[in-house]
Amino acid sequence: MTPTAAIPSTATQPASAMSPQRKLVARFIPVLGLIGGPLVFAANVAGMFGVPRHDLGVCVVPVFAWEVCLAIFLITKGYRPTAVTPIVPSDERQPQLTPA
Repeated sequence: MTPTAAIPSTATQPASAMSPQRKLVARFIPVLGLIGGPLVFAANVAGMFGVPRHDLGVCVVPVFAWEVCLAIFLITKGYRPTAVTPIVPSDERQPQLTPA
């Protein structure tokens, strides 16, 4: 697999795992990955059909911004701990029944 074929999936999968609803990172960061991955895929397909590569260079800007912003955010702030729900043992989730 070439790097140009791997970039769309490696940008889209983590971005969907860190979706804005989960609030693990700032909202705009996963959006950059979700937009940039399909754009790079479309640029790769267009390149296969003869569109010159220099015309498709603007398609990689969202993926570049996704990678830089994610790296800076994780280095400086990390995941937001309030977004991760604590694991509760299964017996505590069950309602306690008392004899009548």
